[in-house]
Amino acid sequence: MLGAMLLCAARVPAQETSQKRGTVKGTVSLVNASQEPSTSEGLLLEWKPLTEGAASLSAVTDEAGNYEFKDVADGDYLLRLQAEGFEPFTTTLHVEDGASIIQNISVALARPRRESM
Repeated sequence: MLGAMLLCAARVPAQETSQKRGTVKGTVSLVNASQEPSTSEGLLLEWKPLTEGAASLSAVTDEAGNYEFKDVADGDYLLRLQAEGFEPFTTTLHVEDGASIIQNISVALARPRRESM
């Protein structure tokens, strides 16, 4: 009887615990001196989990200024854009239940630093 129970238990498939994964995407617009928005290719964005020990990801904007992070687990994240000559952009985002989040970003030219005399 015990052997039959073990045999039946072995045939029951293991229950899969698949966690939903989300997506974070958007467009980066650069605002120049005349305050006209434009998009830029090749800007680097960092996607960093706020949990200790988790690895950061990066994405680069395409020719239209679009970026995307796929297969994002639930949690809190820091999204950062730092491009030479532009003000830095940083925000925190919360991904839950495999949500798709759109985070468009607009960054302006950095103000020149004044030298102290």
